[in-house]
Amino acid sequence: MKIFHVIKFSPNKRKLVVRQLPNKLSEINLDGVINFKVLSGKFCIGYWKNQSYFKCFKKIQKGFQCESCFKKETNNFCAMCNGKCFLRKPICGQHYVYLASFGNILKVGVTSVNRFPERVIEQGADFAARILLVENGLIARKIERMISINYNIRDKISAITKLKVLLNKNAREIGKEFLKTVYWQIIDKLPAKIKLDLEIEDLSIYYKEPQKAKAISIEDNMELQGKIIGYKGNYIFIKNHQGIFMFNGYELVSRVVKIP
Repeated sequence: MKIFHVIKFSPNKRKLVVRQLPNKLSEINLDGVINFKVLSGKFCIGYWKNQSYFKCFKKIQKGFQCESCFKKETNNFCAMCNGKCFLRKPICGQHYVYLASFGNILKVGVTSVNRFPERVIEQGADFAARILLVENGLIARKIERMISINYNIRDKISAITKLKVLLNKNAREIGKEFLKTVYWQIIDKLPAKIKLDLEIEDLSIYYKEPQKAKAISIEDNMELQGKIIGYKGNYIFIKNHQGIFMFNGYELVSRVVKIP
């Protein structure tokens, strides 16, 4: 019997980064058959700085980190950026502004140039297109905010909203057409030097989805057992004697799991 503290989930690689208590870092592949006992409580995952990991294990009520560790991780401030840098010196390079559809719902977002299409795949988008290439993340965030406000396009999509459209294949084509419409509405109103031609990427080739599944939440003292049969973004699909289920991999982060 081994006990692990889950400190990271990688949707694209379908892996958990874990700390085998008390100290050893390792990875668990989310493939084949899984058999986890999720123990009670959530505990701070610590933080990374200059590619080094600093452990923590304070009990927390929400999120993945205690307040102290959250403030020590640079990536958190970049994720919060709204066009005004929270760091003493900006560290971001060239960024794309993109449009992505989730079923019939459209989202505007930003990502560094070396993380497209990885960024939209890990989110579980159905279709995506880069629409602008800008000098840095600050400019990208300002344009993202402008598009979101002026064209009533979401800049965030909750896990609950994704669930509602996750297996709705009819909604996907509606979303694709919506993406095209919005692109042509906004593109001529932006500076020519940063505009990109419309090239919509179909991201379905990166996923493996069953026809239907029941959503479950990760809870204290639950057993998570079954054969992994699919994946899409942060959702993992498992099959056991009770049926086909899907869970959000991020809900395992900060949890302690016991594996036989």
